[in-house]
Amino acid sequence: MKKTVRTLLCAIAALPLLAASCSKDTDAMYSKQEKYIEEIVGTLVSTYPEATVDYPGEIVRVTLASGDGEALAKDGKVTLYYAGYRITSGSISASNLFRTNLEELATEVKWATTDPDAFNELTIDMAEDGLIEGLRKGLEGARPGDQLVVLFNSKFGFGRKAVGTVPANSALAYQLWITGVDNR
Repeated sequence: MKKTVRTLLCAIAALPLLAASCSKDTDAMYSKQEKYIEEIVGTLVSTYPEATVDYPGEIVRVTLASGDGEALAKDGKVTLYYAGYRITSGSISASNLFRTNLEELATEVKWATTDPDAFNELTIDMAEDGLIEGLRKGLEGARPGDQLVVLFNSKFGFGRKAVGTVPANSALAYQLWITGVDNR
C-alpha cells in the first residue's frame, strides 16, 4: 500500500514537469510554424509587388489583389472560392493542397472528382459556429474582388484534431477569391 501511495505521489509531483515539457514542445512547434509563415509571406510580397500584409489577431493576411465594395462584417456572409494548404515548409505547393472548390486549380494539379457540385462557390455565414478561428479573422474586412492568402499556426486552425487529410497541429494557408459580401 505504501509503495502504491509513494508511486502515486511521485506521479503527481511529476505532472508540472510534464506540463512544462509539453508547453516547451508546443512553443517550439508554433515558433517553427511562424517561421514558415513569414518565409511564405516574404515570397508572396516579392512575387506580388502590390501585395499588402495585415496581422489581424495573430494571423497573417496577404492581399494579393484588392477588390472594392462593402467590407465583410463579423456577422455577414461571404461568397468565395478557396484553396486550403497545409504548411510544412517555407513555401506553399500543390502537394500540400488538401481542399479546393476552384475548378481551374483542381485541373491544374490533376485532382479528379465525380462530384458535380465540388466546384461551386461557397457561401459562409460568419455568424454561425464551425468556422476555424484563423479563417474567421482573415475574412473579416474582405471585399468583393479581393484575392487573399490567410496564414496561421495550428492554434488558430484545427488544433490537436486531425481533420480529413489534415494532420493534427497543422499550420494552414488559405488562398481566397472573394466574389461577394452580404452584411444584411
